[in-house]
Amino acid sequence: MSKCQTQCDNCLNPDVERSDISEQAKMFLSAVYRTDQRFGQGHIVDVLLGSKNQKVLNSGHQNLSVHGIGNSTSRTLWNIIGDRLLEIDALMVGKFKVLKLTDIAKQALRREIAKEEGLPAYIIFDNKTLTEMAHFLPNNEEKQLQINGVGQVKL
Repeated sequence: MSKCQTQCDNCLNPDVERSDISEQAKMFLSAVYRTDQRFGQGHIVDVLLGSKNQKVLNSGHQNLSVHGIGNSTSRTLWNIIGDRLLEIDALMVGKFKVLKLTDIAKQALRREIAKEEGLPAYIIFDNKTLTEMAHFLPNNEEKQLQINGVGQVKL
């Protein structure tokens, strides 16, 4: 097999052991979602590592379920995972370099939430609803009820 023109890692280090990062990827996507898709990669990594820096504390993110769940993974690996999620279009960079979930990520997250809750995936909000939530960022029940697809039953 001839080497590629870009000299990627597959050619430069073909014998490097590959590892499954699917659990960490779910954690990363969940952290992006739970921080309301309003922060960049560095902050997401801080939350996953359990940082108590001023930005995390001021945002109240030390109280999130994802705060500190990734403290057994290095900052370097978390940044690689974030970059990989961008490469596969599970995340995109929005205005002011904030990370946003794409439809691919929303579908994966919906399946994960459904699994955790023991519910069929169709019960969890559809993409249109999740997209509206990401756009309008409702921060109370009244505003959430104004989102298409949200009702008292789902709250």
